[in-house]
Amino acid sequence: MRAEQAWATLSLLFALCDFIATAALVSLGYDPYQVGAFAVSALAIYLYVVYKRYHIELVTEGDIALFADPEDLRILCEIYGLGGIGRPLIDRQRLKNFVRGHPDTAFVWTAPRAVSSLGSALAVPEPEPEEELTVPALMKKLMSDKPSDASLKGSLIWDSDGRSRGPVAAKQCPVCDSDLRGHSDLCPECGADLRFYSSLTYSRLGRRLLSEKTEARKRKHR
Repeated sequence: MRAEQAWATLSLLFALCDFIATAALVSLGYDPYQVGAFAVSALAIYLYVVYKRYHIELVTEGDIALFADPEDLRILCEIYGLGGIGRPLIDRQRLKNFVRGHPDTAFVWTAPRAVSSLGSALAVPEPEPEEELTVPALMKKLMSDKPSDASLKGSLIWDSDGRSRGPVAAKQCPVCDSDLRGHSDLCPECGADLRFYSSLTYSRLGRRLLSEKTEARKRKHR
């Protein structure tokens, strides 16, 4: 089940529970207007949080090529629900396949494994159409599995005109939070490329990656 379908299933369950709780509270004698306002607020907050956190930018192949740190590739795979394993070649290929599977969108739905499992458990299985695998069909599939020109243009690191974003003047490293003194493109503590990681702060996906990267680094030093 796709992530958007899983979230739709979970949202319907949440709305149903919200309605049942509202009806129960009203039947117990609570003010229906206050209960209704609370129920609507709870549903609105739920939808807002889900939309803001799990409807995120789709990194392009042009941007994937810029990630040299295996940990970055693993975190990106985990954000998209692809199961990053920490092996750069495999994680990079998983990201490329994921990007090529969504050629006409700049944003994509992602879902945690628990949500996807719940959605799949509640889904009605559909019979898979039988496709005859012929040599022409196989050659067509192989020939079509190529990145488009648009997919090679980065949206996470680059501006809309294709120019690299300039570094952000920061007092702390966006990766290890160490204090920065003077002007340098590399962090003296962790060696992070400050120009690259500062560019990530322009994107909500980039900020999420930096946050998870910082948390992973803190866990290692505990």
